[in-house]
Amino acid sequence: MIRSIYMLNWRVFRMLAVFCCVLLLPFSAQAQKGKGNKRNTKPQKTVKMADVQSLLDAYRFSEAEAELQSQLKDAASLEPNEVSTKQAQMKAAIKGMDMLSAAARVTFVDSVVVHRNELAKVYKLSQDMGTLSFLPYSYVNSLEDLRLTHEKCDTIKMQKMWLSRKMGGGWTEKKLLNGTEMSDNASDVQAFPFMMPDGATLYFAAVTEEGMGGYDIYVTRYNRETDSFLKPENIGMPFNSPANDYLYVVDEVSNIGLFATDRRQHPDSVCVYAFIPTESRERIETANQQSYINQAKLNSIAETQTDMQAVAAAKERLRSIRHDTPKSKQEEPVEFVITDDIVYKSLKEFKSPNARRIATEWKNKMEELRMTTKELEMLRSSRQSPRSRLVKLEQITLRLSQSVKKLAVNMRKAELGIK
Repeated sequence: MIRSIYMLNWRVFRMLAVFCCVLLLPFSAQAQKGKGNKRNTKPQKTVKMADVQSLLDAYRFSEAEAELQSQLKDAASLEPNEVSTKQAQMKAAIKGMDMLSAAARVTFVDSVVVHRNELAKVYKLSQDMGTLSFLPYSYVNSLEDLRLTHEKCDTIKMQKMWLSRKMGGGWTEKKLLNGTEMSDNASDVQAFPFMMPDGATLYFAAVTEEGMGGYDIYVTRYNRETDSFLKPENIGMPFNSPANDYLYVVDEVSNIGLFATDRRQHPDSVCVYAFIPTESRERIETANQQSYINQAKLNSIAETQTDMQAVAAAKERLRSIRHDTPKSKQEEPVEFVITDDIVYKSLKEFKSPNARRIATEWKNKMEELRMTTKELEMLRSSRQSPRSRLVKLEQITLRLSQSVKKLAVNMRKAELGIK
């Protein structure tokens, strides 16, 4: 009987346990549901500003733009300084996408890392290209009658570019370059001006809202009719980047270009790249997207080198500039034929400033034609020279020859006052 009572009690206990479980089941489900809602409503992890900058530095501009658009939708929850920073990053992302899509194909031949105060060690120019000085910076043209500098403007306390000319035995009072501003924003910083031998083409660096960040390199041309420069244009990638890019120089005599950048460098270090200038802008041609980005970022100069003979010739010209000796700097006799009876031996003999400018350009083109012809002869003598390179050099030589003839005619007309 005791066993019967015990079994009865056990059955009752089990029924009560099942009843309690059934009763508690809705509450358990509700709790699980609530727990699930809490997990779903947890804020998603957002990309920090530093991470967005990493996307920009990696040239993943479209991803950076999408992320910034998402974050700026809830701008009310951000601090004012965060909003302004993200808006600046958004401009950089949009600018980066535009510049990346139009990145130029450029052949780079060398790179040297130096302290930013030691640029004079690697910035060497041919004798007819003028003189660069550093600390403080200045550029004086080959005729030594024009000087460009950068220094702070007393009125707005921002760094701007200045020009002075030599009159008589001294320099005129410096004046601001007119027309080089990218916008009406007076806070733009401008520096490192370099004038090409044509006396019209000006390269410089600027920190402006129009750029990608830091210094960007711009180009403009002087308009003699208005006595001012045309609106500057950003020269794009691979020369410009989210870092500081500046001091763009083209040595027409040696056909070598230089520019400086602190991208991927330690503080106070700068990398100076040497490249082969081109007359026309060509897009990077590759089906490999990563290779395209690498060339636009200038990750490796080897990826830009498709014509090794041209690279070898450029390296030799660069070596000649950097290790030039006083003996090699002696000028070869140059004659400027004005008429059958008038022949100048020096640029200083020109009476017309315009004729002197044209004569300088003619002389530089003559030297460029001489070097190009020499390279063409070398390639013709080599049985392994690529046909495409030969054809291209022949076309360049023809254009230079035509340019030299035209400049010679214009030089004579300008000196004789013939219109």
